[in-house]
Amino acid sequence: METLRKIELAKQVELDNFKHFEVFEEVNRKEIEQKQVIISSRWIIQRKDDGRMKARIVARGYEEGEMSSVDAPTV
Repeated sequence: METLRKIELAKQVELDNFKHFEVFEEVNRKEIEQKQVIISSRWIIQRKDDGRMKARIVARGYEEGEMSSVDAPTV
Protein backbone atom coordinates (compact mmCIF):
# COMPACT_ATOMS: atom_id res chain seq x y z
CA MET A 1 0.00 0.00 0.00
CA GLU A 2 2.88 2.38 0.78
CA THR A 3 4.22 1.86 -2.75
CA LEU A 4 0.92 2.96 -4.29
CA ARG A 5 0.97 6.14 -2.23
CA LYS A 6 4.53 6.90 -3.36
CA ILE A 7 3.52 6.34 -6.99
CA GLU A 8 0.49 8.63 -6.69
CA LEU A 9 2.63 11.31 -5.03
CA ALA A 10 5.25 11.05 -7.80
CA LYS A 11 2.51 11.39 -10.45
CA GLN A 12 1.10 14.45 -8.71
CA VAL A 13 4.56 16.06 -8.57
CA GLU A 14 4.94 15.50 -12.33
CA LEU A 15 1.52 16.99 -13.09
CA ASP A 16 2.23 19.97 -10.84
CA ASN A 17 5.51 20.57 -12.72
CA PHE A 18 3.69 20.41 -16.06
CA LYS A 19 1.18 23.00 -14.87
CA HIS A 20 3.86 25.24 -13.34
CA PHE A 21 5.94 25.31 -16.53
CA GLU A 22 2.85 25.47 -18.81
CA VAL A 23 3.97 22.41 -20.77
CA PHE A 24 0.56 21.39 -22.01
CA GLU A 25 -2.89 22.68 -22.75
CA GLU A 26 -6.01 20.76 -21.82
CA VAL A 27 -8.50 20.55 -24.67
CA ASN A 28 -12.06 19.42 -25.11
CA ARG A 29 -12.12 16.67 -27.76
CA LYS A 30 -15.36 18.03 -29.21
CA GLU A 31 -13.94 21.53 -29.73
CA ILE A 32 -10.67 20.79 -31.56
CA GLU A 33 -10.27 21.31 -35.28
CA GLN A 34 -10.29 18.26 -37.53
CA LYS A 35 -6.69 18.92 -38.62
CA GLN A 36 -5.45 18.68 -35.04
CA VAL A 37 -4.48 15.35 -33.54
CA ILE A 38 -4.68 14.44 -29.87
CA ILE A 39 -1.71 12.30 -28.87
CA SER A 40 -2.25 9.99 -25.94
CA SER A 41 0.27 9.54 -23.17
CA ARG A 42 1.41 6.98 -20.64
CA TRP A 43 3.12 6.95 -17.27
CA ILE A 44 6.67 5.72 -16.78
CA ILE A 45 7.39 4.89 -13.13
CA GLN A 46 10.91 4.30 -11.80
CA ARG A 47 12.05 3.27 -8.35
CA LYS A 48 15.23 5.12 -7.43
CA ASP A 49 18.08 3.47 -5.50
CA ASP A 50 17.07 5.31 -2.35
CA GLY A 51 13.49 3.97 -2.54
CA ARG A 52 11.88 7.10 -3.98
CA MET A 53 9.50 6.80 -6.90
CA LYS A 54 9.86 9.00 -9.97
CA ALA A 55 7.00 9.37 -12.44
CA ARG A 56 7.21 10.74 -15.96
CA ILE A 57 4.37 11.20 -18.39
CA VAL A 58 5.39 10.71 -22.00
CA ALA A 59 3.62 11.10 -25.33
CA ARG A 60 3.09 8.00 -27.39
CA GLY A 61 5.22 8.96 -30.37
CA TYR A 62 3.90 6.32 -32.73
CA GLU A 63 0.65 8.27 -32.97
CA GLU A 64 2.31 11.41 -34.32
CA GLY A 65 2.26 10.23 -37.91
CA GLU A 66 4.93 11.08 -40.41
CA MET A 67 7.71 13.27 -39.05
CA SER A 68 10.29 15.04 -41.14
CA SER A 69 13.86 14.66 -39.95
CA VAL A 70 15.45 17.67 -38.33
CA ASP A 71 19.18 18.24 -38.33
CA ALA A 72 20.45 19.92 -35.20
CA PRO A 73 24.21 20.31 -35.45
CA THR A 74 26.14 20.62 -32.23
CA VAL A 75 29.22 22.73 -31.78
